[in-house]
Amino acid sequence: MIPALGLLGLALCLQVPAPGADADRSEALRSEYRGLLAQESSRLDALAERLKGEGQTEAAAEVRAQIEPPPPSEGPQRFQPLPEVISTSGRGLANVPSAPQAAEARSLRSGTAKALFDLARRAAEDEQYALAGDCLRGVIAREPDHPEARRLLGYVRTQDGWATPHAVQMLKQGRVLHPDFGWVSADWVPHLNRGELPGLVIGGRVREWLPAEEANARRSSWNPPWQISTAPHFEIQTNVPLAEGVAFGRRLEALYDLFFALFADVIGRKNLPLARRFDGASPEATRPIKKHQVWYFASKEEYVAFFRDVLHRDEHLSLGYYMPSREAAPLRRPPRSYFYRDLQHPGDVMATLFHEASHQLLFESAGPSTFESNAGNYWVWEGLGTYFEAVAPQPDGTLSYGSLEGTEFVRKRIGVLGRESILPVRSLVALSKARFHEQPDVYRNYAEALALTIFLMHYDGGRYRKGFLDYVEDAYHGRLRPGSSRSLKSRLNISSYEELDRQFLDFLKRGMKPAT
Repeated sequence: MIPALGLLGLALCLQVPAPGADADRSEALRSEYRGLLAQESSRLDALAERLKGEGQTEAAAEVRAQIEPPPPSEGPQRFQPLPEVISTSGRGLANVPSAPQAAEARSLRSGTAKALFDLARRAAEDEQYALAGDCLRGVIAREPDHPEARRLLGYVRTQDGWATPHAVQMLKQGRVLHPDFGWVSADWVPHLNRGELPGLVIGGRVREWLPAEEANARRSSWNPPWQISTAPHFEIQTNVPLAEGVAFGRRLEALYDLFFALFADVIGRKNLPLARRFDGASPEATRPIKKHQVWYFASKEEYVAFFRDVLHRDEHLSLGYYMPSREAAPLRRPPRSYFYRDLQHPGDVMATLFHEASHQLLFESAGPSTFESNAGNYWVWEGLGTYFEAVAPQPDGTLSYGSLEGTEFVRKRIGVLGRESILPVRSLVALSKARFHEQPDVYRNYAEALALTIFLMHYDGGRYRKGFLDYVEDAYHGRLRPGSSRSLKSRLNISSYEELDRQFLDFLKRGMKPAT
């Protein structure tokens, strides 16, 4: 066992492993991406300094506003979910007015956009779809009307700009995007503005309107619940107030965008919409056929009672649960995630939501899985789930992720590693599902799986990310069987697990606050 971090006194000697061919190509492309952004920032900074020297302080400030901060090597990362509808008349990626640019600055950014688009193509040819997606987002940040970048990101042209096929369908149905209630029929808006919600609904048509409090009370007994079916990728049934259910769904949609951006390479060419569009498919042809099913209970008591009385399971200790098809089919139910509202601990609910929903997105998007065939290697599933516990929505609409200090829930989980002995990576990887969940080590195992996943995704600018994602793909398809030459060690192309232990412990010491 490795001692607790609070007692750690190791002299860490870091050695750079020789990358394999795949990792080498991946790093070369990723390095080119970073270089393009750094070159643009340097040139814009030089332009701003020149304008300032010429006394054009306002123009200098406008140019400097176009300089993007370099992506952090480690620590919190930021992600901007893409909106469904975009008006491109004088607007940028965030759909807010952009400051006028000097012609030279526009030329610089246009050159970067062209280079990023070329890099996106080459990355896709090498099946580096996460990088390709990053490049395409960079293109439309600089050229919002770039038609091919928009198509590849799943947009179609509209009269006023761009929209997803789902948004186009909603608009054709006469719906509008309401700030609190999502896509609703246009004739709902006056009622919503008066504080009314649908009461009796027959055949999809509202037969009566009630004060919101009364309408929500009618749904509180699940007879019937609110059914939120106009979100792009999720269908939600809930007995919480409708506005809360819609807000809950929007958090899921933001997670969807982040998940497919980060784990595009695991979803793979056959199942990834972005990959299919690179192969020539239209945005309309790559719309999801089925939506992910979610039930959201108003209280823990209702959640526990449902599992006990209907599914005959004891879930009084869980904060949420994803039931995959192999469990749901014998019960004659579809695969579905279940959550409940906890007004006293909303951060815990958010973390669990992102954890379980990430399982749902992976297992319902990446094709059939045979992960039960693996020998050990169970840790990676809980590592991926807990990795998304560290996702934190920000006031500006972005998502923060990839930090050991990401949320209070994560800080509490990670804190276990400051008090208990840490398993060497070799031992953690060898654990089966049963061994992983053995008491009292299960809490340490979850914490270490979370920390190791963040490490493998973000250490040293993402040095191990490509190899780790290849390992995740191996695990998903059951390739880590007894006697197999495939392993985490082989995918990372490291000299030894002990080498990885030293780097991992150093990463933890730098990224964690002292245990209390």
